[in-house]
Parts: sequence; C-alpha cells; structure tokens
Amino acid sequence: IKELLNIIRSISVAWLECKERGLIYRDIHICNIYKTIDGKYKLGDFGNCSISSLDEEVIGSKWFMAPETYTHGHFDECSAVYSITMVFYFILNGLKPPFVKCQNDKEAFKKRMSGATLLLPSRLICINAYRNFIMKLIRRGAAFSQDERIKSLSEYIHTVDQLVVLLGEYNNVIYNNAGFNFIYS
Repeated sequence: IKELLNIIRSISVAWLECKERGLIYRDIHICNIYKTIDGKYKLGDFGNCSISSLDEEVIGSKWFMAPETYTHGHFDECSAVYSITMVFYFILNGLKPPFVKCQNDKEAFKKRMSGATLLLPSRLICINAYRNFIMKLIRRGAAFSQDERIKSLSEYIHTVDQLVVLLGEYNNVIYNNAGFNFIYS
C-alpha cells in the first residue's frame, strides 16, 4: 500500500501544482497517471484542463468523477480529492470500479451516484492490519456529500502521510500489473 499511497500523494501534489499555475486539471483517472524512468508519478493528458473552476462542463471518465461533476459539471479541489480517491479505490479493487462485481456497469455506476457506501476493495479483504485506517481515508476522500468529504488536497496529503507513517516498515507485494507493485503492511 505504501507505493500506492506514494502514487496518490504524487498526483495530489501535481494537481496542486497545476492549480498554482492557473490550470484546473479535471481529467483524473488511472490512464492519465504516468511513471517516469526515475520512478516518479506524474499527471498527463492536459487536453481537458480549464482555467476556471466555474466551467460547468462534464469532463473526464465517469468512473472517477465526483458526483457534483457528473451531475452539474462542477469541479473544484474537493472534487479532485474525490477523483484521486477513486483512483486509489480502483487499484485496490483489482482495477474495477465500485459495485461492478455485484452488478452490471450501468447499475454499479447508478449505485455510486446515488451515494451508496463504498464496499471494501477486493485487495483489502486479505489485509487485517490498518484496513480500517485505509477505509477511513477512502470513505472520507470519496464521500458522496462534499460536506462530509476531505475538502483540500493539503489535508488529503497530510492524511496520506499519516497513513504511510502508520504503515511503518511492513512491506509485502499484494498486486502486480503493468509494472506496478502495490505494497501493504
């Protein structure tokens, strides 16, 4: 999980850097995260960026979109927290969106957009240590209501950093696909 948390932290920092440069990066999803030769993770594909968070266009992959983005085209830092958390969930769920296992894609998406509580990702089922802390990050980061969600990426990064410290020195590979090794404790 530590490597996965590194990915999440890196794209959170990248999103904030875009914002500091006047860009609102709206297309956060698994296919727009790239690993450099030196092992750093970066955001790519800037074709759907905007210069204003007031743009009300629905942009991005629906599986990673915050509810307010999908329904109203609204995208801000809190929406970015949601999208980044969905990347985290997607990877921990064996590269599958929430609820797909028990329903078809259309019904699974409808269930997520109705505010259903996210289930334990499949890759966390076998992990007892720190599972509750990881699920707390997921549920706070991907809360349906913006009022219940982590509001800023600074707070999100701080929470991720706390989880990395909590994980300590335990390292075991739980998932390997396309060159990614995801570590858990």
